[in-house]
Amino acid sequence: MTEALVTDPKEQTEAWDRQCRKLFLKYAVMSFPCFPLGVAFSVTLLWFLDLVIPLMSGELAYGQVGYYEYQEGKDVLLVILAVLLVLNVALIALLHVSYKKRLRALGPRPGGLPGKWKRGLYSL
Repeated sequence: MTEALVTDPKEQTEAWDRQCRKLFLKYAVMSFPCFPLGVAFSVTLLWFLDLVIPLMSGELAYGQVGYYEYQEGKDVLLVILAVLLVLNVALIALLHVSYKKRLRALGPRPGGLPGKWKRGLYSL
């Protein structure tokens, strides 16, 4: 048989809040890969700066020993930084849009009062 519809407004609000909480937890679990990507980006950025600073300050000039290795390392790290940045931004944007879309699909909160789950819903 089908479940009976909940007619008590307080129970409807609690059920709606429970659904929003589950949705937020799913979003939090799915956004976990953003942290390792951010750490990888930060480490690569520091490594890139360690290579670029001697080139920019004049410690290592054209023709000196190691100049070409630094230039090659700088170019490789720049490509890696770009890829990590694009992956991280794309992942965050896709997760955020899907979370907002799923939250909007739940509909308005029963009782008409805004809940804490929809505070930033219309910020985009």
